[in-house]
Amino acid sequence: MSTRVEVTKRLRTDYRTGSKAEKSAILDQFCVSTGMGRSTARRYLTSKTIGVKDVVRIDRRKHKPTKYSANAKKQLIRVWRLMGMPSGKYMKPVMQDWLDALETHQELAFGRSGYNPGVRVQLLAMSAATIDRYLKAERDRLAVKGISTTKPGALLRTSITVRKAGDEVEDEPGFFQTDTVAHCGPTLKGEFVRTLTMTDVVTGVGPTRRFTQ
Repeated sequence: MSTRVEVTKRLRTDYRTGSKAEKSAILDQFCVSTGMGRSTARRYLTSKTIGVKDVVRIDRRKHKPTKYSANAKKQLIRVWRLMGMPSGKYMKPVMQDWLDALETHQELAFGRSGYNPGVRVQLLAMSAATIDRYLKAERDRLAVKGISTTKPGALLRTSITVRKAGDEVEDEPGFFQTDTVAHCGPTLKGEFVRTLTMTDVVTGVGPTRRFTQ
């Protein structure tokens, strides 16, 4: 908590000598910097023992060291991608088999790209929950958000009837609802397959066609 201590020392004098408006601004800044509530922050800024007992008390928190190294977390992301990005509960049981295979095929090699025996031990020791926790940020970063290969157009809106809940349903085959799906992953760049699906409103079946773009 060294940051909290330094901020306290720097703002204490300004707070004691400032006007009411200045004190309010300093208090707001102190709360944002330290995460304290206003009443607690005010007590620390006005305490005569600040910098001695109170500072020691502020800085006495103990932080549990991380169990796994930053390098192990980096290699975990690499292995996760090579495995096809599974969840932790699927990744954990097959971790050793995958590491053996990746090492055999030189995808992972000791002494290269940060991979070493110590990292291997850490990867094998990670629980499924730990794997998911370390991969959350990367999984969120790769999540597909708002990608669409179609755009609304005035011509389609005026020429295609939009079905509403109260409309009468067709009672004979031959009326289709169609949709397209782009199997492009998180990007529209390069070649990918599109699926055109047609469903008969009455029978519920229809053809599916795939083509490459």
